[in-house]
Amino acid sequence: MKRLWSIFRQGPAVVFLHLLVWVVAVPVVMQAGESTRFEKVSESCHYMRLDGGNVAVVVGADGVLMVNPPDEVGLGRVREALGRLSSAPVRWLAFTEPRYVNRAGTRHYAGLGAQLVGNRNLYRLFMELNGEADGAGQAEGARGLPGISKDKGALAMTGERGATREGEKESRADWNRPEMPTRETGSTKAEGWVRDATGKRPDGTGAVGKRAGEGKGQSGISQPEAPLPWFLFDDRMRIYPGGLEVQIFSVRNRARSGGDVALYLPTEKVLLVGDLYESARYPEINVAARGDASGWFEGMGEVIGAVPLLKPAIARNQPKEGVTLEETVTVISARDVPSNLQNMKDLLEDCQKLRREITRAVQVGRSLERLLSMPTLFPYRSYGNLDSFARQLYDALGGTP
Repeated sequence: MKRLWSIFRQGPAVVFLHLLVWVVAVPVVMQAGESTRFEKVSESCHYMRLDGGNVAVVVGADGVLMVNPPDEVGLGRVREALGRLSSAPVRWLAFTEPRYVNRAGTRHYAGLGAQLVGNRNLYRLFMELNGEADGAGQAEGARGLPGISKDKGALAMTGERGATREGEKESRADWNRPEMPTRETGSTKAEGWVRDATGKRPDGTGAVGKRAGEGKGQSGISQPEAPLPWFLFDDRMRIYPGGLEVQIFSVRNRARSGGDVALYLPTEKVLLVGDLYESARYPEINVAARGDASGWFEGMGEVIGAVPLLKPAIARNQPKEGVTLEETVTVISARDVPSNLQNMKDLLEDCQKLRREITRAVQVGRSLERLLSMPTLFPYRSYGNLDSFARQLYDALGGTP
């Protein structure tokens, strides 16, 4: 207060200069929503905010699982921040939708031996969007990641010493040594390990040709030259970094995209959903990646329903008084700070109400512009991105301009 009074006593000119500095500086700070370090969410899970999308890591003593690797702009900061957080190597790369695959972070960590994890829909859609019409491989000269083509083949993997999927009973999958016998492609519902042109599998545990420290350009970023090591699954699989269970499951419905994936850490109650959900904001459906505004509702419900809400048996682990079980589950999105499962449910409920309003408008032939201007839609503006999502939903429900 004394400082503020001293500024006013210096005269109008000085006051104006101070206000000018404040007006210019504040937007810079507010717009710079990026992190300079990984922020702790749970004992093993951390996330880092970047303009290109949040990057999350699950840190284990034997390796790190990275979710949605950074783009070229954020890669340097992620490498530096992760180096301060853990000395363990990045061993697994997971993606919540196809757009996160073709990134500098993916190429860098794959070049150091990381394994790419994705469901079959995500992989095929990524291939299709990058020049391969049938999604079986990648056309020559396509814009996707290097070294993936339909003549490379794939090594099948089972749950005995690799990742598991839901279905038949399989032994525990501690995905630390995925050295599997070669089988015919398609002989099991989980396949991976793209082979090179000689038919040999990548050396080491998922290495892509050269090892760490080799094949780096002037920027020091590893440049993979051999095929990237993909592991594909259908519905669900589990991996265990540092012995911690991480469930990775497909979103069956076309939702934010046609290949959405979510991850859940049951022990630490952390759910990672990418762009499928953002706190206090209506979704932006990626129509170019086969997203569907109508299917998004079923996709959200599917992910929410996949999280078991069981009261802990141990008294000290019980939620605080007045806190719901949904509020104890942390949700990490692709944007902004983490929220919780209750917020996710609330958004879905409001979106369902919005869908009813838009459905009535479509049935009576009301235009979207008129609908958006009506007072009945004012309460829905408490969330961001209303106009864009309403337009996508209006089109999906058969509305005409």
